[in-house]
Amino acid sequence: MAGADGLPIDPDLEPSDPSEPAPGRVRSGVPIRRSHRGVLSAIAAGGFLGALARYELQLAWPVHGGRFPASTFVINTSGAFVLGLLLTVSIARVETPLWRYLRLFACVGGLGAWTTMSSIAVESDTLVRGGATALAVGYLAATMVACLPEDLRTWGPKQKVARKLQAFFGCDPKLRESGKWKGCARMSKRGLELARTALFQAAVCGIMHDPDMKAAFDRKRAEGKYYLVAVSHVMRLQLRRLVAVLYDRRPFVHLAPALAGST
Repeated sequence: MAGADGLPIDPDLEPSDPSEPAPGRVRSGVPIRRSHRGVLSAIAAGGFLGALARYELQLAWPVHGGRFPASTFVINTSGAFVLGLLLTVSIARVETPLWRYLRLFACVGGLGAWTTMSSIAVESDTLVRGGATALAVGYLAATMVACLPEDLRTWGPKQKVARKLQAFFGCDPKLRESGKWKGCARMSKRGLELARTALFQAAVCGIMHDPDMKAAFDRKRAEGKYYLVAVSHVMRLQLRRLVAVLYDRRPFVHLAPALAGST
């Protein structure tokens, strides 16, 4: 079921809810809702079980410093898979009170407590501080790729996918403007700060050891760009390379300078 704008209507809102989209209905300000004990109880029960299950798993499978956080990776990827499965099954069925409470119990409460974004941020920060920057970037990339659709081509053209990932890392350019005044474009710095820090460290390593990255960096510096601006260009270049590998499903092959110039 969809509203007037073609977007799906939230199945967890009552038809009389002032925030429920409907043809001809004007959205009001801040709606006042009564607390539904059944909804809160379902979410609380699911959250308790999900948090308890994650706690027990991480006790049995602890994360060691300087190593790949395998337990957190399994927790988040399995949670993303089960969430997609349950939502697909529940949306395909006729909406009933039982399915509504089951969705709140499992998806909002259980899987919301089972998965953990805070652990990803803390573990990535710990790896970067410990000098394992490449491992931190690989951990973040592996988590995103495993939780993304199997085929990135369902997201649209390759350039669009690359822009989405740049926005996630917050390394996309944003124009400063106010009214008729327009300033220079700067890094938006939205998204996950720790992921952006890890990507920055990887870009610095790429400038030191990758001829293509070094050439891109030197080219921007020759244009008069500041050091950090040139590094941000390398960060975006790395993300585009990552998207190209995942999008085309082909391994990255570094071309020799002579061969690259002839293609």
